[in-house]
Amino acid sequence: PMDGCTDGLCLQSGEHYFGCPPNKGFFCMLEELVPDQRFMASRNEFDHHLTAEITIETLEDHAQRNEVMQCQVIEESNQAVIERDQAIVERDQVSQERDQFMKERDQAMKKCDQMMKERAPL
Repeated sequence: PMDGCTDGLCLQSGEHYFGCPPNKGFFCMLEELVPDQRFMASRNEFDHHLTAEITIETLEDHAQRNEVMQCQVIEESNQAVIERDQAIVERDQVSQERDQFMKERDQAMKKCDQMMKERAPL
């Protein structure tokens, strides 16, 4: 095994920062890292592919969310139309009941007037 290899345990802090088989991982200072040119071309292709995948997934997610939101808006709109129609039906029923009451009241008043005329002294 190479000197300083670990399974992810940092000897200075006593914390596990990652997991790997024993003596297969190591810590180093960020300033000491240098990109390996052997992997740069494939890494750039990977990054581009990953970015394209993320963009496609993001667009698909947005499309699905928009579709769900549109369905919710349509559903809420339909519910509002149903409630409006119910209110119109109730208003019309109240209006009919009021008209019927007014008609009966007018008939009762005519009957009352007629009775008053019949009883009135000449």
